[in-house]
Amino acid sequence: MLVAPIDPIFHRFPIMIYYNGGKIVDQRKQKEVDTILDRDSVKSFLLRCQESHPHQVVVIESKQGTFATMDVPDKYKEGLFLTEGAYPIIGDLTGIDCYKLLLPTSRKGDLQELQETFRHVFDFTYTQNGMLLEVIPKGINKGDAIMKVITEEGISSSEVIVFGDDYNDIEMLSMFDLSYAMENGISEAKKVATYMASHHAEDGVAKVLERLRAH
Repeated sequence: MLVAPIDPIFHRFPIMIYYNGGKIVDQRKQKEVDTILDRDSVKSFLLRCQESHPHQVVVIESKQGTFATMDVPDKYKEGLFLTEGAYPIIGDLTGIDCYKLLLPTSRKGDLQELQETFRHVFDFTYTQNGMLLEVIPKGINKGDAIMKVITEEGISSSEVIVFGDDYNDIEMLSMFDLSYAMENGISEAKKVATYMASHHAEDGVAKVLERLRAH
């Protein structure tokens, strides 16, 4: 979802990782590795969510596109990067391959009971400083996806530089020595990263890359 508006720019890169590691695209080999949510479990999750939180919108990111279970309230549109228009409303998941679900919240602990009920089939992480709950396939994270790619490519982990700022970056930041937490990132990300980068609004990533290139 986040890279969709600028996705054509990335076509110059041979390998891209999407959806917290749930999709790996190797354009050289015309190969895609997809890890999707179990469809029956998603249906059960949405039903339970509707019963216990009838006003909770769920955004569904899938192979077939991005959908929502209801209209996205205005207060959540910015956090979901919904700048114009609306996501199509979906009620039937037949034929839909879901990469992840997004549930905007007002407080980080609002949907704790849903997480506890489905923790055996899904993993959960937060973005937007705890205001967006992400439901992802069990065992999927950015760090493991990067490790899979570099292992296949024969690249050492010491050659990898990673940047992150939120909860869904924690595993990745903790796995690599050249890890940078953004100045504007959450404290948990800063604790596991090796280094700090300037605020993203101050081109923190670019400054680190330029400094490393100079050396």
